[in-house]
Amino acid sequence: MIFNTKYLRIENYAPLHLLLLALFLLLLPIKALAEEMPDLTPPSVSIDNIKVVDSKIQINGKVTDNQTPSDQILLELYAKTADAPDQLIKSIPPAGDGTWIFSEAIPYEGNKLYLKATDKAAPTPNTIEVPVDNSRPYVKSLLIPVYLSKDVTTKAENVKHVDLLKTDDMTRVALNPTITIDLFDNDVIDNLNFNNPITVFSKNGPVNGTLAINAQKQIVYTLNNLIPSTTYYIIFNSSLKDDAGNSAYPIIKKYTTVSSTVYNAEWDNQPHGFYTTNVNTCGNCHSTHVSDNVKLEKPKKDYQPKNSNLENSYCMACHDGTTVAPLPYFFNSENKPIVSKHEVQTNPEHTVNSGSCTSCHNPHLTWTEHNPNLFKDHFVYQHEDRTDYPEGEKIGEVDSRIKLCETCHGTETVAKKDEAIAKTRDEAYKVLHYRKSTAAKGSISETGKVEDYDLCFSCHNSQKETEKGIADILKYYQQTDSKHIITAADGSLLNGSIPCAECHETHGSSNLKLLKGKLGHEGQETEFVFNQGNWDKNSEQEFCLKCHNGKTAIYGVTGKSLDPLSSSGHAILGRCSSCHGGQSESFTESAHAPKAAPKTASEPEDSIPSSPETE
Repeated sequence: MIFNTKYLRIENYAPLHLLLLALFLLLLPIKALAEEMPDLTPPSVSIDNIKVVDSKIQINGKVTDNQTPSDQILLELYAKTADAPDQLIKSIPPAGDGTWIFSEAIPYEGNKLYLKATDKAAPTPNTIEVPVDNSRPYVKSLLIPVYLSKDVTTKAENVKHVDLLKTDDMTRVALNPTITIDLFDNDVIDNLNFNNPITVFSKNGPVNGTLAINAQKQIVYTLNNLIPSTTYYIIFNSSLKDDAGNSAYPIIKKYTTVSSTVYNAEWDNQPHGFYTTNVNTCGNCHSTHVSDNVKLEKPKKDYQPKNSNLENSYCMACHDGTTVAPLPYFFNSENKPIVSKHEVQTNPEHTVNSGSCTSCHNPHLTWTEHNPNLFKDHFVYQHEDRTDYPEGEKIGEVDSRIKLCETCHGTETVAKKDEAIAKTRDEAYKVLHYRKSTAAKGSISETGKVEDYDLCFSCHNSQKETEKGIADILKYYQQTDSKHIITAADGSLLNGSIPCAECHETHGSSNLKLLKGKLGHEGQETEFVFNQGNWDKNSEQEFCLKCHNGKTAIYGVTGKSLDPLSSSGHAILGRCSSCHGGQSESFTESAHAPKAAPKTASEPEDSIPSSPETE
């Protein structure tokens, strides 16, 4: 009986023993438990962003492991190929917080990449592989032959292949061109839809060509018997997809075929340029003995039948759309004056006779692949210091708008320029002209110059604003906090401010401010119409939402959606410029260099002051 009683008492204390054991376990150092328990889980890898910058792939993310510090994690980027072992591209050391970034050119051109994360601290290293889809396939180069000359004896054509991704609106394209397209993601070639990867058309309709794939897995498209002096468009079909299901970035490029005048002329007898070797070229526009002005320009009656508008008559005498020379964009089919609202004839650099065309184009330049449209160039040269100048004068920067080389060098100018170019591999001698679309980088130099758009800013600067009342747009492009500074994701060169021509038609537009009717490259919204009135709340919203709709993309960058139902801070949409127009709160600033909205709540719509801007 006693035994039974003691037994029962001991049994009653059993729960207390278990409680004490539990408390003892809880008091053990967590680290000791962790050391006793094996690490069986691999690290976790996240990829936050993938983009292409100047032909380099930028990938960033974070790697974590709850039992292993980041310096004990080996992170490697591999390329998986079908006909070779996986290629190690680089080991990527994570930062202390586990974040990592990769930014290099990928030697393997494909999208089959993967990250390999290994926990080196584990007794048996645990590894995880994460696939990397390095963005959509994009066009890396688009080569087309341009006509240079013809052999006098054999009549064989001398051509040069030019990359249309690096220059816009190419002219003098051969009449039987072969277009060669190289994709960054060559694996997409295996899945091509051969019915319509490329479309070429002019205003007269589509042009048929012959498609082939060469040994380098490049798309080759051959055209025959194109019409001289005709503008054609090339569209690379964005419906093409790689094996990961990514659509290729679309490309739309424009070019003009060689004119019959250039094609049939000797190389030194071109309508523009080579004046030093053939002065007869000058006679196209000048008359030595018969003229009614000091510039020896031909009498007005010689050109008026072609175009009754004197300011354009000289250029339009040839540029009338015949096979002699191409017709400018947006020029009326009846040869009426260009529908341009640019009052460029007030430019003090020209008389009324020289006309509006020469405000942007220089008819005395010689055609080059880098300046095929004869844009007005000007040069900037960092002149070396010399001790043999009068009174030890230091030259410094020479800008042709202020002082020409001829001022000091005279007849030696051409030789001196060639010498400067040969010596200055760092581009101290720069010829600046306007580049647009995929050819423009849009970068801002340390001196604040926006070199790609220099032609536009030759008028749209503070000096011309003071003298002529022309809007100073340069000051906005020099603002580094602009939200319109972007990096192209489609393989283009752009890494800076959005080019002017993405929103403006340079030769004319039915919209005010020369605005385009269609904005964006992909997912374009409906036609934008604004041909009268002032910029108010509604017009600002309509314009901005043509891109900021979550669908329209430019250079592969999609405009953030500003849908009031899905966008924070836009429940009540007022004037865009009231929040994004900087200190000026002007639409001009919000369009060219929008700022981040202030963190404070926006003013009620009714309290936003009206400040419509005039043309």
